[in-house]
Amino acid sequence: MMELDVEKALAEFDVGLGRMHPDEDIIRTGKVASDTYLSKNRFDQEMEVFRRVWLNVGLESDVPKPGSWIVRDVEAGKASILIARGQDGIIRAFHNVCSHRALKLVWGEQGCDSQFVCPYHAWSYASDGRLRGVPDRAASFPDLDFATSGLTPIAIEVWKGLIFINLDPEPAQTLRDFLGGVMDLLEDTPLDRFRYTARLSGVVQSNWKAGFDAASEGYHVRALHADSAKDMVCSQKNPHVHFVSLDVYGPHRRTSNTRNPDFVVPESKPIQKLIFEAVPQVTVADAAERGAFDVAGLNPTQDEDWSNEQISIFPNCILSLAMHGFWTMHYWPISPDSFRWEAHYHFAKAPQTWTERFGMEASVAFNRDISSEDIACTEKQHTAMESGAKPFIQFGIYEMICRHQAAVLESIVNGSHATPMVLAAE
Repeated sequence: MMELDVEKALAEFDVGLGRMHPDEDIIRTGKVASDTYLSKNRFDQEMEVFRRVWLNVGLESDVPKPGSWIVRDVEAGKASILIARGQDGIIRAFHNVCSHRALKLVWGEQGCDSQFVCPYHAWSYASDGRLRGVPDRAASFPDLDFATSGLTPIAIEVWKGLIFINLDPEPAQTLRDFLGGVMDLLEDTPLDRFRYTARLSGVVQSNWKAGFDAASEGYHVRALHADSAKDMVCSQKNPHVHFVSLDVYGPHRRTSNTRNPDFVVPESKPIQKLIFEAVPQVTVADAAERGAFDVAGLNPTQDEDWSNEQISIFPNCILSLAMHGFWTMHYWPISPDSFRWEAHYHFAKAPQTWTERFGMEASVAFNRDISSEDIACTEKQHTAMESGAKPFIQFGIYEMICRHQAAVLESIVNGSHATPMVLAAE
């Protein structure tokens, strides 16, 4: 296994609030106060972060043609967001709020319409946000300025088919500044070509960071996923699923992960066998195969047992790329003890046969079941934390992604702006 360079995780970062260093104590010791998962005050401070950084909220393919729209609720920002492709082909984002009486304008989740009409008093808006119609305008609103009464815009950028928004009225950074090296790393990847997507979501009774932590390390696979994923991932060479390389890009991170090269689907599991045969883009692919994400920068050690690259995009998105496809997971805070979990599985094309369709559906269900094991564990973890029995939790060396996430948040919340640092001796 690789020898971890802890100093790499101490590199400075900037999320638009000034240059900072991750909290050094958390990076070096792995100890994180349990109260950071429980405190309402801490939760409110973290939500301020969500309101000021770029967030991935959808896909360009969600709004494929003029008039297409989606609604995304971001509870952390107390915002409902309407994303629409205008008749000019441009994708825009707006607060989903009518300019008349501030009612939620669009109540659905996705559609395609020539205009948006408020259900309260029928004020109407074009797909580019302009106010188009007001019933009884001459008598009731003779002085209304249409030019300034459209929908309130939200900063939006589209990159590699991924839609990002920023709830800050005047974002301190461009998306390029925010993502930094992540953009360079994924420059040659065909993310925008994977337009067929399966989605899963649910509300979890735990702090959002516990969910993020569970998806950010492989140490738990051998125990928690003993009956589901262990044999696929745990190998003789890497029994505890250590990552084989780590890079830090400001507040974001990348790890390379391996599979068990000796794994063969047993005949006693015909459904799982069908998944592997019918849907190669969501399986743990053989590194000898050349797939969509066999590009420079990924699998930098060229490990023969490589299975996927995991990119953690601060604050709440995990993007995983394998040989034939990719998937994302998001952890959307709702309250100190609840979050909304979303998983999106991206395929290169829609299924062409019933076998492919069944294989895709079964593969998503298989991943759902694995994630359900994580979710059940994080809910019990949160309940146990509330007892106060343990004042802190401890992340190991190969749980460095969890350490780094906690250290970045700690520095932002405490305003730890970068200054010349003298690192403590090992």
